[in-house]
Amino acid sequence: MKTDYLILLLSTDWFFPFWSEIGMVLNDATKRSIQAGCRAIVQKLMANAKEYYQIDFSEKRHHETYSMLVELIEGYAGQSDSLIAANVWLTGPEDDLKSSIMLRMLTHDLLLGDSEAASPASDPSARMAVMVATKTYDADPDQFWIISTQSQSAWDHYIQDLLAETPSALSDIASFTVQERRLKELWNRICQSLTQSQVEDLISWYRAMAKRRGIPIDPVPRYML
Repeated sequence: MKTDYLILLLSTDWFFPFWSEIGMVLNDATKRSIQAGCRAIVQKLMANAKEYYQIDFSEKRHHETYSMLVELIEGYAGQSDSLIAANVWLTGPEDDLKSSIMLRMLTHDLLLGDSEAASPASDPSARMAVMVATKTYDADPDQFWIISTQSQSAWDHYIQDLLAETPSALSDIASFTVQERRLKELWNRICQSLTQSQVEDLISWYRAMAKRRGIPIDPVPRYML
């Protein structure tokens, strides 16, 4: 379904301004061409189906759809960072996405400073490194659902109808993916300003906080190890 969701997302008008947020940095003309190609793939996928969950979900069909998407991006963007970004979306482990959601929450706590007595103590220098490395962004991924529902595009309304059973599916996966990408970038900046020992201590802090809160998922994605 990852391939289908990426195609559906890139076909929309509401997400058009945010392609760079998932690593697809292209000029508008190239983006429009890929968008049109994604719409053609969507129409082929749907055939006579009224809703997305009525289509063929066989492995053979998924492989064919993946090939069409890669060929489409290669045709307009070549072997570029945009193709790499698309493949990261398509091949990233699900566990990393779940861990990143927990990591985001705990990083927010770290920046605010958790005053509860039972909290594990964090290294002040590590906390400062996280604060310095944190960036502000114009786009708020948490607003993707609102942005998508406010779209007046006829195509976007069509996509919403296709996903009537899970109306927030695209905005949710887009939000999670953008947040994960930003966390990866943040972690890279943090690692540049800390020693290996401090990095390991910070990872231990995340895990200790997760354990104290009863979070069953390791909040440390693979890219942090």
